[in-house]
Amino acid sequence: MERWSGLAVTPVVLTFTYSIWSSTLPASLGSTLVPQCVAYACLAVWSTVNDRRLDRLFIVTRHLGGSLRVGALVGCLTGLVNLWVIVKLTPWLGYRFDFLRDTPHARMPFALMVPWGIALIALFVEVNFRGFILGRLAAMWGDKPYGSVLAVIVSAVAFSRDPFMMTVFRGYHWLALTDGLIWGGLLLRTRSLFSTIAAHAVEVILVYSALWIFYA
Repeated sequence: MERWSGLAVTPVVLTFTYSIWSSTLPASLGSTLVPQCVAYACLAVWSTVNDRRLDRLFIVTRHLGGSLRVGALVGCLTGLVNLWVIVKLTPWLGYRFDFLRDTPHARMPFALMVPWGIALIALFVEVNFRGFILGRLAAMWGDKPYGSVLAVIVSAVAFSRDPFMMTVFRGYHWLALTDGLIWGGLLLRTRSLFSTIAAHAVEVILVYSALWIFYA
């Protein structure tokens, strides 16, 4: 029996609260990381009261190769779609993506970001949003009709409304909603966090590399 699954609700509430009251909060990049830091703190507390922690976070090595392959394929597909949206669709709609050159990620050396930096970011983000938040919500609601679907939706919305995401990527933060829905479904399908880590990393590497090579 899993204990204290409700801890995952705390960073979700903080994320939505920040979205509502962001205009009255300090305008610093560091403050946007508060919900994620709280999520990791909640994860640490949750881990002290539960056994089989890695299993509960979907960090399992069975079918590892298959999970990585499926995740990489999903990442390629979503990466191509998101790249098209960024460089073709939104400019056609009058939205410029030039500001992406000035994000903290873009200012890092390419050799540091690809692949190691991006893979490390994907690891931490997926442990938080899919392994911890989605996993705990699914544990609480999984026995209810459409409980797992609701868990995927709530975690995906929280992912897309993350203050750091919204501040750094501005209007493109909504792409994280579709990513979150796809990766959440992928996690529940494969039962392996490695599939979503691979999907996340491959997608970002593809988009980051294309923008760096052709639009830097």
